[in-house]
Amino acid sequence: MQVKVYTPRIVEIASEYLPALAKRAADSLGERAGEVSATRGHLVRQAVQDGLLREFDDLISEDGTSISSATPEWKSRWNSTTER
Repeated sequence: MQVKVYTPRIVEIASEYLPALAKRAADSLGERAGEVSATRGHLVRQAVQDGLLREFDDLISEDGTSISSATPEWKSRWNSTTER
């Protein structure tokens, strides 16, 4: 049996970037932005797409518009760098 496990990791996003990230994350929600608040996940995704979290560059798709599923190479790198 295979079980997908997510390992929590703390990332630092400078406070001065948060307003712009929140706006772009809300914009990405489209019409639902008025009903749904951007979550931490939305902010992290936007920070990765904006190049603020370079250690996650491997997750950006070739067209730069979305974060793709982790490749085996990335999973291996992630597991070797996370604290246990």
